[in-house]
Amino acid sequence: MTPEEEALLYPKLLRIAEYLLEQMESFYRRFHTAIQLEEQAAKLANLSPIEGLTLRLQGLMDAVLKMLEGYLQMQPHGDRNLIERAHDIEDTVWDWIYRRDVDIQTLSDVERGLADLVASEAHQHLWHMRWVENFVVVTGHYLQNKPTARRFAETLLMINALIHEITGKGQARPAIAPQKAIITVAEPLDVTARWHSTYQRDGAAKKQAVRELTSTLKKSLESMTNP
Repeated sequence: MTPEEEALLYPKLLRIAEYLLEQMESFYRRFHTAIQLEEQAAKLANLSPIEGLTLRLQGLMDAVLKMLEGYLQMQPHGDRNLIERAHDIEDTVWDWIYRRDVDIQTLSDVERGLADLVASEAHQHLWHMRWVENFVVVTGHYLQNKPTARRFAETLLMINALIHEITGKGQARPAIAPQKAIITVAEPLDVTARWHSTYQRDGAAKKQAVRELTSTLKKSLESMTNP
């Protein structure tokens, strides 16, 4: 991408991001009163536009996850990052949907209906977690440090996917250019050993085993993409 193209496209992308962030902040302030967005005017005063957007986005994602953690009655963990918290929320939602504390076959119709309502409401909260999960990798320096066509496309596709989820219009992930795939095979992960040693114990052990496997997989993928 030439400097001229960057100078033309980058401000447009910032305007799109600014508009979408304003809409999301307004939505959560008005309709999700459990969310308390930090007043950041003083912090934003000395930041560049992209740094300001990044700070506001991080603040909004943190507030959304706190709302979900509160709804799901989860204990906050200050040492966990956004993506780890999002995965914890997803695990808890599935625990609310596929409950181990009840035997569905023995429930009355009323009890079954209430259990289904709990599961339905928990599943609806996954939407909020999903968009946070998708945007957690976004930083203000991702494009600035390396303003390539690929990075512009990746950022636009994430924004487009969120707009599609909100409006139901267009394509979730449109094809914007011919692509090619490079397949890299890493060392295999011994899932069977983890299954026998940890996963089969209890609910807490299951979650810990999943976290450890996810962390190992993440490190393996990062080593392949960032040799």
